[in-house]
Amino acid sequence: MATEKLEKLNTEQLKKKYKFTTLFLLICLIIMGGCCLVMFFIKPIQAVAFVPLFIVLVPIAVGRKKIIEELKKRETTV
Repeated sequence: MATEKLEKLNTEQLKKKYKFTTLFLLICLIIMGGCCLVMFFIKPIQAVAFVPLFIVLVPIAVGRKKIIEELKKRETTV
């Protein structure tokens, strides 16, 4: 399902994918908050932990935006 184009997925699959990406981004936001607390209060060297999170989160956030656009497009055509 990850490699299929969004146009080929049905609405239920898109909604499922949207919920998964939203949950994943929320969990990563909590992890980033924990990294901030550790970075500011315990070990400042831990700032390196943000780089892998951004490498993973940016494409997921862009994909989530495309899913939202596809769902809106389908909503207006129906």
